[in-house]
Order: sequence, then C-alpha cells, then structure tokens
Amino acid sequence: MRISLLDKLAFAISAVFSPFLVPFFFIVGIVAMYTHDLRQLALWSGITLFFSTGVPALDVLYRYYTGRVSDIHVMYREQRTEPFVVGIVSAALGAGTLYAIDAPFALVQVGLCMVANGIVFLAVNRHWKISMHMGTLTAAIVSVLFLFGVQMLWLTVLVPPVMWARLHRGKHTVLQLLAGLVVSGIVTAVVFVIVPGQL
Repeated sequence: MRISLLDKLAFAISAVFSPFLVPFFFIVGIVAMYTHDLRQLALWSGITLFFSTGVPALDVLYRYYTGRVSDIHVMYREQRTEPFVVGIVSAALGAGTLYAIDAPFALVQVGLCMVANGIVFLAVNRHWKISMHMGTLTAAIVSVLFLFGVQMLWLTVLVPPVMWARLHRGKHTVLQLLAGLVVSGIVTAVVFVIVPGQL
C-alpha cells in the first residue's frame, strides 16, 4: 500500500510530539532559562529527564519487546494502566529528588504537574481513551505560560498540527483530543495555582 505525503507528515508530527519527547524539549528549555551554569544545566536536566522521560520510555520499550503492549505509543487503553503507574511513581521520585537537591522550584512544580496529570489521566483511561499526545503537549505549554508569561503564547501554534496528525492517523477522535487538551490544561493550571512558587 502506497503511503501518501500527508501520511508521512502525520507520522512525523506524531513521532516528534510523542509524550516521551515533548517533556525532553520543554524541560531542557525551562532549565536553560534558570541557569547559565553548564554543570547545573546538565544535572537538573539529567535528573528531570531521567524520571520524566527515561524511566517511562524504558518501561514501555521493555513491555513492547516482551509483548505486553502492542506498540510504543500504547495505543490500546487496556494496556495503559501499568505504564501510567510507572510514569506517576517515576515523576514523583523525580520531583522529590529535585526538591532535595534544591533545584529551581519551577522544576519541582513541573514534576508535580506530571504526577497530577498522570493520576487524572489514569483514572479517565480506565473507562475511556484520552489523548496522551494532546495532554502532554498541553501540560508543557501551560507550564511554560505559568513560568514565563503570556509572551510564550506562540507555543499554542503547536496544538493544531498535532491534533490534525492524530486525527489523520486515526488514533483519536476529536472528542478524545479535546478532552486531553482541556483536562490537562485544567489539571496543570490547578497545580500551579495551589502549589506556591516556593515551599
């Protein structure tokens, strides 16, 4: 079967904005805004990325290669519970580690947002499939808006192409995508509102 240019584009967008890669891009950017010290940049980024991306990604890869999940995006709702739990625990450990080493509290807040979103998305996913692509991207954008202000609103231009890509590939319905956006946006905003800038 011939793959069209649009199919390739949708696949590329889905891959680049994977829930495993989005935290990587945004976290490195956030850390870079808080330090000009390369040692701190490497340490804080490394810890955050290990717990937010590394552990969950390795867990999913292990499950994929042992046949426990059908694909690395864990498309089927029924297969998502255990990866969600691993991601939640890992994010919590990461937030705790960052707090313990006195990293910028913004990174702790981002970690807490991951924990909160993970718990809510896990609860929703047990009954209905919700878009993790859209949820992860929205959480990242809302976090940046809270940390750096409305000048970062331009990041919202990333949302339509990701929604289109997931629809084009038949991975989600419009409602599942909108739910990921709205739920993650609300959860992330609530965390930033109720957790002070510094404990």
